[in-house]
Amino acid sequence: MNSGSGTQEGVGLNGLLLAGRPLQEALPALALINQGHPLESTWCALGLGGPAALRQRALGFPDLHAAVTAWAADSGVEANWVELLWHLYIPLTDWLGPRIQASRNSGRAHLLGLSAPQGAGKSTLEKILQLLFERRCGLNTLGFSLDDLYLTRAEREDLATRVHPLLVTRGVPGTHDHRLGVRLLHHLCGRDGTQVRVPRFDKSVDDRAPQARWQGASADADVVIFEGWCVGATPQKEADLADPCNELERNEDPQGTWRHFVNAQLEGPYRRLFDPIDTLIYLSVPDFSVVAHHRLQQEEALAMRLQRTSSGTELAQSRLMKRTDIERFVQHYQRITEHMLRTLPSRADVHIALNEARLPISVGVMTTADTAPGGGAQGDGDSA
Repeated sequence: MNSGSGTQEGVGLNGLLLAGRPLQEALPALALINQGHPLESTWCALGLGGPAALRQRALGFPDLHAAVTAWAADSGVEANWVELLWHLYIPLTDWLGPRIQASRNSGRAHLLGLSAPQGAGKSTLEKILQLLFERRCGLNTLGFSLDDLYLTRAEREDLATRVHPLLVTRGVPGTHDHRLGVRLLHHLCGRDGTQVRVPRFDKSVDDRAPQARWQGASADADVVIFEGWCVGATPQKEADLADPCNELERNEDPQGTWRHFVNAQLEGPYRRLFDPIDTLIYLSVPDFSVVAHHRLQQEEALAMRLQRTSSGTELAQSRLMKRTDIERFVQHYQRITEHMLRTLPSRADVHIALNEARLPISVGVMTTADTAPGGGAQGDGDSA
């Protein structure tokens, strides 16, 4: 998730938060800057916009900003971090604080789900939240991606033979080892100190990495962040599956076998995977048309990373996708992505709406106590 830079507001925040100005003097100006900002109305409605909350928000800001910008420089992520930290990331962690503490009081880690279309900024949000939880809140945090649960290529080839050829392509529900995911999340959130091996999927070769490259983790985290493009997705109604949604379905799934299989996975196995989520954050984009562009940017970044590292083998380079490949590839995700864009904004605990440039333009927070299993509201609910 990116943010524009060079705005008058950004300059004001820089001077107030990074120039060593006494906090007591800066608070009135910070409150003035917040007035009318599209994200601040939500935090004010939740009690996170008053003088005491702003003072808490500003504490340690220079050190947090330095840590985030250092990570961003290493990762090649450009953004106006002052503005994003002040208006979005820090108040979001303040809102999450009591929820996390409630989970800790019950003896388990808080399972935070992050969901968004491809390329919208899930991984960036995950990393920033990790930094803030650890440096600002003193919380032990572990990140875990749905992508790392992909079945091996051999397993997907077998699935493609038995069920439908489109299942050889990773991504849709049914192409992950959901049983492994359920076990891992159970152990990671149990806070029993057991040692867990977390799998890794190597997208450059389209296969699961050898176990020697799996990450070792101790089940003692305060927060487990579970991110993925379809995390929190719900099944469609049977009638909605009748008509193909794009050329891929029209030409390669004319009988609907593939899409019915995928939908059944959301109804059963993936519901068990997503149900334990305590809080679900959803990033939305204007529409599906921007997903291919974002996915192309991801592939270009992967190509540059392979060029800089020893992992840039001939096989890895051959797996990189061209624009035409990406246009076909994202059609596998279109049906569920569009369904999520229609349904998750009113179901997620936190909905962050992005524009085409991936800048946050609004944030909605679920305030009703009537929540569905897995974090979202049952129906529309009330939001701040």
